[in-house]
Amino acid sequence: LFFFRGQFQQRPPVPLCQPGFPKPVQKAIDILFKVIMLAFLAVLVYYGYQYVMTGYKRLITTLNVSYAYVTSAVPVGALLMIISVGQNLYKSIKTPVEKWGEKA
Repeated sequence: LFFFRGQFQQRPPVPLCQPGFPKPVQKAIDILFKVIMLAFLAVLVYYGYQYVMTGYKRLITTLNVSYAYVTSAVPVGALLMIISVGQNLYKSIKTPVEKWGEKA
């Protein structure tokens, strides 16, 4: 939880200037940022998978376990975040502009 302007928030408000825009612009900015996040996460999945495949023969000597188990956290975590951000993007697209910014 974060404390902002006398209220507790679950996350800090990233685009602080966004509330000054009209609701259609706020919605467009939100959708744009989520699409950018999805693209970045897709890059993490792609290159993370390549990194896992290059290190699967390498062993952690003390545990005698493949290094791929350690490096697989990046593509797996990014894939899970793609699901989460995709759900939020879907909700943002489906929310009418008139109801934008209202708490559910």
